[in-house]
Amino acid sequence: MIGLLIVAVVFTACDPYPRKSERMEYALKQADSIYSGGENDTALFIPNLAEAASYFADKKQFDKAALAALYNGYAEKNYDKAAAMESFKEAERYGTLAHDTLALARALYQLGSMLYKDYMHEDALTCYRKAETGFGQHYVEKSMARNAMACCYIMNKEYDSAAFNLELSLTYAGLGNSSLARTKALNNYAVLNKLRGEYDKAFDCLKMIEPKNAQQKVLNQLNIGNTFMAIGAMDSAAYYFNQMEALLSDTTIKEETKVSAYGSLSHFMESQNKYQEALEFIKEELQNIYRVKNEIEGKNIYRVQQKYDYKTVRNEMSEKIVARQRAILFMSLIIILAILLLVVSQKRLARIQKQEMEAKERTLFYVRQYSDLLARQGQTMQKLAIVMDNKEDKALLDNLRATVFGKKDPWEALVEVFDILHPNERERIRDQHPELTEMEQKDIILSYFNVSRQDEALLLKTSIHSIDKLRTSVKRKTSAIAKKQ
Repeated sequence: MIGLLIVAVVFTACDPYPRKSERMEYALKQADSIYSGGENDTALFIPNLAEAASYFADKKQFDKAALAALYNGYAEKNYDKAAAMESFKEAERYGTLAHDTLALARALYQLGSMLYKDYMHEDALTCYRKAETGFGQHYVEKSMARNAMACCYIMNKEYDSAAFNLELSLTYAGLGNSSLARTKALNNYAVLNKLRGEYDKAFDCLKMIEPKNAQQKVLNQLNIGNTFMAIGAMDSAAYYFNQMEALLSDTTIKEETKVSAYGSLSHFMESQNKYQEALEFIKEELQNIYRVKNEIEGKNIYRVQQKYDYKTVRNEMSEKIVARQRAILFMSLIIILAILLLVVSQKRLARIQKQEMEAKERTLFYVRQYSDLLARQGQTMQKLAIVMDNKEDKALLDNLRATVFGKKDPWEALVEVFDILHPNERERIRDQHPELTEMEQKDIILSYFNVSRQDEALLLKTSIHSIDKLRTSVKRKTSAIAKKQ
């Protein structure tokens, strides 16, 4: 009995916040100091935050549960999308119960963004509408929500509705005095006008943007250059592309921006029949894709290191407190020695198991990163395949095809990447859905690469309308089998 009491004292003292309520409160307070103003790029592991929402919900403290779930969604969205989606859903539910309209609106906005990235534009619109209403007088966030709604309408080709929402986005950006929100709205307005064929209005929007730094200047020049290239004004496009290229060496330019910039430069050079220069820019584009991948990998490693450091600190604190308890343990030396040996053995076993688990997690992490790299390579092959299938100079295109694919057919190369990323998946699709045609099976394969409707139409040598019918047919057949099962 004395030994059990001593063990309880030791393990209770190992945590600076021995009570669960204190740990949960501290996790929420720490997260609130980071995310109270909304999402940001802070890559910080917050201990106990993942469990805080459920804890506060069990206590019927739904206001705290909503915030804890929302903050955990922010923390996980760039690392574990499934966990982030679940957290935002919890924030929506708890925010409704707590009548916390701001937390609810922010959760809905995040859900809309995740649905938008999955091409579920109608569902995203529903979330964005509710979020915009819930933001109340938070004008910057209302501007972002209206801007996001406009993007959905653009994807659905409902251009009048898109223009209406962009006008409101600009209005709210002005009320919130946010140059960032205004810039985003103007950029999308330019995209909308380009799609409408109103290039003068597109230029007007882009010229209204006032870049605050080199990053914004590069993006502005990139958009203006692409617009001039779209109308065939190659001299003007060259002028802006040359200015943009001169800034790409600036260390403040994001790697993702460089990827887009070098991609546009390669298309421009290709349109000028300068295929060697185009290939050089494609190489630069791929190198920056690798840099983006390494940057993401570095952030993930930093996050894992934070988790590891947290556990290490807790272990060190435990050892110090155990040393302080030796005076108490001295009263029952034989029992204490036996208990200490047992505790040390258990802790060593737990530490070994923990290290093995962390090693497995790190291995899995690098495997996933390698898979991401292969996926990017697959997308690059897909884009090059589209370019090759739509050029007139067969000799040069065949040379480009040989450079990128070797002796492989583009589709065979894409399928080869798919088989590496998803072993035995094609056999599973054929076995589970034998009624699918060859074109429908290809549509499912392309869905794993998030291929747009237009790109899929080019790859399969058909029209966008046929792609829509094809996707509808696939969805109907696969849904019918799922219901039967």
